[in-house]
Amino acid sequence: MRQTHSRQTILGLGAGLAVLLAAHLAVAATPAAAPLIQVTARPTKLLYGVREPITATVTVKNVSPAAQNVTVSAALEGEIDEPVGKVQEKAISVGTGMTVVAEFKWPASPKRYGHAFKAEVKVDGGPVIKAEDYFNVCDHYWNVALIAAEGFLWQQFDGFKPRSDMKWADDTIAGWRREYYNGFEKFFWAPDDFLELTPDKEIWWSGQARYLETKTGLRTLIARGHDEGLKAVTYAKLTGGGPTGAEMARRHPEWIWQSGGVLAVDRNAKQLAEWDITTSNHWGGWVAVNYNMNDPKVVDIGIKELGDSASLFGWDGARWDGNFDVAREVYNLDGKRVETLTAEQADERDAQNMRRTKEAITRRHPLFVYGYNWTQGNWAQSMATNPKESTELCRGGGLIMNEYINQAEGVQHPLHRWEVYGRSVADDVEAIKKLGGYYGPILGSPDSADGRYQNVFAYAAGAHPYYHHHWGAFMTRYGTFCWDDALVRRHDAEKLATVTGNAWWQHWVFERPLDAKHRQLILHLINPPAKPTVGEGKKKDDLPAPLHNVGVVLLPAALDGWTFKRATRLSPEPMLREEVAFKAEGDGIHLTIPEVAIWNVLVIDLGK
Repeated sequence: MRQTHSRQTILGLGAGLAVLLAAHLAVAATPAAAPLIQVTARPTKLLYGVREPITATVTVKNVSPAAQNVTVSAALEGEIDEPVGKVQEKAISVGTGMTVVAEFKWPASPKRYGHAFKAEVKVDGGPVIKAEDYFNVCDHYWNVALIAAEGFLWQQFDGFKPRSDMKWADDTIAGWRREYYNGFEKFFWAPDDFLELTPDKEIWWSGQARYLETKTGLRTLIARGHDEGLKAVTYAKLTGGGPTGAEMARRHPEWIWQSGGVLAVDRNAKQLAEWDITTSNHWGGWVAVNYNMNDPKVVDIGIKELGDSASLFGWDGARWDGNFDVAREVYNLDGKRVETLTAEQADERDAQNMRRTKEAITRRHPLFVYGYNWTQGNWAQSMATNPKESTELCRGGGLIMNEYINQAEGVQHPLHRWEVYGRSVADDVEAIKKLGGYYGPILGSPDSADGRYQNVFAYAAGAHPYYHHHWGAFMTRYGTFCWDDALVRRHDAEKLATVTGNAWWQHWVFERPLDAKHRQLILHLINPPAKPTVGEGKKKDDLPAPLHNVGVVLLPAALDGWTFKRATRLSPEPMLREEVAFKAEGDGIHLTIPEVAIWNVLVIDLGK
């Protein structure tokens, strides 16, 4: 079976616009026929919980000069092509120029990860028009995250005045959904990122970066995102700022870090005096205040404030840009040093602070997720420097962000060469996953060769591009084969298969156990970048020529008592799913992949 999707189709699916026209699909049979109807398939949400019923709609627009009687058939599909639930049908009549929306509902899906919602609309006496769109089923957000970045919500203002309607929020959500972002991180929004995450005011300037914010706007954006299955993650850190931080330093200097009697507080009286003028004077600034994480009572204040903020706004998680980490030297208000910690003691205390944070907030918000801008270079360095805290951050499904990886085009960067970059990401994902965590490298993801390969090496390893991504439709549908927690990386690739041609593959071979009679072997076949280093592929034209007729031989060790059932290749660009023909010979199972444009996921089903 082969399914292809043009770029127009993919964007249309996400936008909720007409995606497949009768004339377009029926062109081979009736090239001169005018379109009769336009059809859109759309699940209500991009992400459903595991106990949540699935709802979806099929929109039928009659663009012909006569009324049309149609039969709408709707179905769900998971894994590669497994039906989920029952096929449903509805007969509807659509008057000329009219639009009818058919609604469908299923119980919660027994499958996890990527699903397709598929519609077929049969026009009486006419062609069958097909449309589909995609969604995920999962309770842990980081497990399937495709997260967007949101800073200053300029679109909610007319000048400095909040807009009276919330169309801006709907437009913002629609823009994310077009690209299959299933969540967003709102950063630099709070009056103080540690102490004031539940502002009383309706409108304020934020502490870091001084963004103009409104309580109604933020709550509306989060609520409307939830309506469409988008999660909301707040920015968090141990550092505050603005008038709140300055006032807390005055009232409670013991809450503030200090060195030799000097408080860790920036000083700018003019900025503080003008801070709360919300009708003019927009300038960026940050009068930073560093809070004392060595004092458990101060840590508890921040923990409670974050939990209260989740209750007030509806946050689904937090991403730290500065963990609740202690200082190794602590002074009292007289400037006398009262505590000195070794590196090992500080690491233990840091781990304790973050453990207490997770446990306290999870008691109030059981599905809350935790992320951290933590690793620099590679994960082995983080474990060598802060082993206890690094382990704690991963425990229970924490996401480890890597911001430094986005600078890999620098010639001194350790991941500057693609062959090092790809293997390093795979190694980091594996190590973090063994500790219970997920990996989220910040990727620029431009429309270039480099942008695509950033995503290839992230997805193939099992990572989640943070802030920007390519191929959102593909990963929403088929991310199962990259993100399933059950996937186990194989380090004996050469014993399992041989691959002819120039494809990279050895570092991206995984086993996926399904049940006692079914497992999958997954090989990621990567067409190597045309240029050897990050930063050389600035244009889309810098992509390499496609690889053709890539030969794959599954060796006897790959079967290991199992029977080969089938092989399916998945490609994000062009987006397709295609069963691969095979031939059993003495040395193994022979497969030929007709083309690897950029990246193929080869899924091999084995049974007993």
